[in-house]
Amino acid sequence: MNDLFKFFNDHHIQKAILLGHSMGGKLAMMFAAEYPELITDLLIADIAPKNYNSEDKPFKTVLQHELILERMEELNLVAVTSRKEIDYFLSEKLKDSTLRQFLIKNIHRNKEGYFEWKINVPVLRHALNSITGEVNSEWFADRQPILGYPVTFIRGLNSDYITDHDIQAIKEIYPEARIVDIPGAGHWLHAEQPEKFVEVILASV
Repeated sequence: MNDLFKFFNDHHIQKAILLGHSMGGKLAMMFAAEYPELITDLLIADIAPKNYNSEDKPFKTVLQHELILERMEELNLVAVTSRKEIDYFLSEKLKDSTLRQFLIKNIHRNKEGYFEWKINVPVLRHALNSITGEVNSEWFADRQPILGYPVTFIRGLNSDYITDHDIQAIKEIYPEARIVDIPGAGHWLHAEQPEKFVEVILASV
């Protein structure tokens, strides 16, 4: 959150539309609650303000993220020479080709010509429980109701990150929040249904 606040200051941003997906959505909710004067609209893509680690059974997509980050960290990027090799390595445990292509977008070549991740995979893997657990109903307890800016939650109908039950909790925090569904999309809705996702964004601000 401090990095985002610094970005606002460094670029002299007085107000902005804030859009976040998944972990980015949690960050966007936290930032907007702390700095409402900087926000014109808040858009949250397929994440709810809840603790995903508090289920009786581990939330299955949290387990999937653990598997994804484990596989990304296991990949020896110095040894591979093509994105096809990377895809083959990931495919041994990650069967969804759309997901793999989405992950590979986070690969680039460094100055030495080797592949490397654009994101800090070890840090994300280490912090996963905090990422999935924090920014929940308890965190919002002394901040709700939030009415200072329009809020839109966008969920993929094939995803279980925002359930019908979660909508009630969302409304307690954001009483005027809009909930928009995108059919044919899971958690990676912006990659699975990009045109529809953009359409929803443009219609929401």
